[in-house]
Amino acid sequence: MLTALYRDIFKGWSRGEALYGWGLILFQVGFYVIYPDSPLGFITGVAGTICVLLVAKGRISNYLFGFIQVAVAIYLGWGYGLIGETGENIFYLVAQFVGIMAWKNHIDEETHDVQTESFTLGNWVIALLVIASGTLMLGLWFDSLGGNQVWLDSSTLVLALVATGLQVLRYREQWLLWIVLNVISIYQFFLLGNMSLVAMYVVFLVNVFYGYYSWSKKLELEN
Repeated sequence: MLTALYRDIFKGWSRGEALYGWGLILFQVGFYVIYPDSPLGFITGVAGTICVLLVAKGRISNYLFGFIQVAVAIYLGWGYGLIGETGENIFYLVAQFVGIMAWKNHIDEETHDVQTESFTLGNWVIALLVIASGTLMLGLWFDSLGGNQVWLDSSTLVLALVATGLQVLRYREQWLLWIVLNVISIYQFFLLGNMSLVAMYVVFLVNVFYGYYSWSKKLELEN
């Protein structure tokens, strides 16, 4: 089992991909050295960085690091009074187990990468309607509960739910939703003064473009 995990995490990376991945991890570490604001933020930042790198590569081991990230993030979100952020990470926690079950039967035996799918126009219409209506309803609810940053909070929660669902279902278009979510999250945690999490979401935003490119390339090879 440990051999399979090692192979899934470390094997099959080109030199350029390896340098890129280590560069993002070292950026997260360096940011914490400069702004040592939160040890827990640092842990979730590094685990999250490794997680999204493995998602972009299409490796099922991403869910191990995702579990570490969201377990710590639930505690941090609750401490900040962010109802949506806490709910978002509870959903992420459940999604780690669902994702493993959903991906395990769609792994290429030769490359160890997950097989990917692409959106239709109908998929886009449904996704955008869910995001718009969900943000409105949750924003009003969080406001009635006295939450903090209710509209930013509700939008990130809804985007996270939809994007994570698309990730579990192996849709490439998840990456486009992560762009919007990461930009909002950078602004949100900058306002809260948690620079470790700002750095994490900057890394996530950079990685989105690699992820979209990587999954698009997989689609071309599969088709």
